[in-house]
This record gives sequence, structure tokens and C-alpha cells, in this order.
Amino acid sequence: MTTVTVDYIWQAIRESERSDEFQFMADQLRIKAEAARLAQLRHIQSDAVTANPIADAAINPAHRA
Repeated sequence: MTTVTVDYIWQAIRESERSDEFQFMADQLRIKAEAARLAQLRHIQSDAVTANPIADAAINPAHRA
């Protein structure tokens, strides 16, 4: 093999590794964004369950304002 061929192969390998790193970082960002979204949904749902005066009033009329 000539040095040009070897250089070309090494360049292709480096570009492939760089592409893999970018894909890994993008995957990690997607995973973190989805986890944050799910945490926000759980927070909203837990607030709805703990602070639902309509349900309290329907279940126990003494809770009506």
C-alpha cells in the first residue's frame, strides 16, 4: 500500500469514529430530553392527584368551599 492509500484509510476511520461520537451525543441528548419530559409529566400528574378540589367535593361534600 502506498502512503496515500494508508492516509486515506486513516482519514476514513477518523471520520467514521467522529460520526459515531456525534451519534452517541445526539442519542444521549434525546434520552435526557425524554427523561426530563417524563419527569415533568409525573410532576404534573402528582400535582393533579394531590390538589383536586373537584374530586374532593364530589367524594365528600364537606370539602366544598
